[in-house]
Amino acid sequence: VEAYLIVQIEAARRYIGNPFIRENLTSLIYKPFFDFEIYHEFSPSDFDPSPNVKPVMIRVIKKSEPIIDLENKESYVNFLKYAFLNQKERLSNSLKKIFTFNQFVIMSKNYHFDIKSNASDLNFDQWIGLFSTFLTMVSEEKKAIIKNSPNS
Repeated sequence: VEAYLIVQIEAARRYIGNPFIRENLTSLIYKPFFDFEIYHEFSPSDFDPSPNVKPVMIRVIKKSEPIIDLENKESYVNFLKYAFLNQKERLSNSLKKIFTFNQFVIMSKNYHFDIKSNASDLNFDQWIGLFSTFLTMVSEEKKAIIKNSPNS
């Protein structure tokens, strides 16, 4: 299943994230379920009236096997929202109510990111690793913090 959308180049980059820009909340929410690509670049003169933005066509392809199980989709989205919308200078501070400092150090080594990283410094695979750790190593009490967060 696929869809084609004409959007402003900046919006396309937000959906695609890496390699165009750093990963962001929008790109990370959709990447486990969809692949995105810039399918065609238009010239503004291709439209009448010509827009003041650069339009592109993006191709959105639904993954046959999502990277996140659909039963965990809501938890995944809530986890990302919690991390990005409660963002501190360091991701370790943003998630300190969820992970212990030692857990965070271990994750930074296992998933190859700097302990001083912020949310946008991590790539998609690193976020999948953090979420996997969240699912398997975090108590139900701490999971409830994210589930009950006003940003969820």
